[in-house]
Amino acid sequence: MRLPDKKNIYVTGKTDPAHRHYHPLINYFMNKRLTGALEVMGKGKCGRLLDVGFGGGIFLPELSSRCAELYGVDIHQHIDKVKEMLAKENVPAALLYGSVTNLPFPDEYFDRVVCVSVLEFVSDLWKAFSELARVVKKDGEMIIGFPVENVFTDMAFLMIGINARKRHRVNQDDILQAAKAQFEVDKVKTFPLGLPLKLALFAHCRLRKK
Repeated sequence: MRLPDKKNIYVTGKTDPAHRHYHPLINYFMNKRLTGALEVMGKGKCGRLLDVGFGGGIFLPELSSRCAELYGVDIHQHIDKVKEMLAKENVPAALLYGSVTNLPFPDEYFDRVVCVSVLEFVSDLWKAFSELARVVKKDGEMIIGFPVENVFTDMAFLMIGINARKRHRVNQDDILQAAKAQFEVDKVKTFPLGLPLKLALFAHCRLRKK
C-alpha cells in the first residue's frame, strides 16, 4: 500500500491518526484500517471514487491508483494543507469541504465511495447513509470501515490515550442497522483473524446500493 512520505503529512486535528501510520509499534494495526478496505474493495480501477472523511489524506495516494478520478470531502479547515501534501506526492485529486450528511455532489456521481473511520463519529447515521446512497451509482459500491465496540477495542484505544466509548457516538450495531436501510451488505471482513464481529477490533464492509 502506498502511503505519503512521512515528511509530507499534515495532522489535521485530534481525531486524525495520520502520524500513527508511521509509529514503529502500532503502524501495522493502523495500516490494517486501510488495507482491510482494499481487501473488500472490488478489483480493478473504477471511474470516479470519493473518499469521505479523508483527514490528512493518508489513504489518497493508494486510492488514486484505483480510479480514473479521485475526490475527497471532509469537514476540517486544513484542506489546503492536504492539497499541498498531494502536490508533493504527485497525486491529482479534487478535495472539497463537506459533511457525510451533506455531500456537495450530484446524484449517482460516483462508482465507488470509501468511508473509513468516520461513521463512528456521526450521530445521524440515517441521514449519512441516505446521502451516501444518493451519490453512489446504481451499480456502484460503498466501502465502509469502523472500529468494533468491545472490551478488547477499549483497551487498544486506551493504549494510545483514547477513551473510545466517550469519543465515538455510535457502535457497529448502529452503523450496520443504518447501512441496511439503504444498502445490501455484500461482504464483511474483520480484523484480526476474521473473528466474529463482536470479538473483532475493526470491520470492513462492501455495500451494494438497493
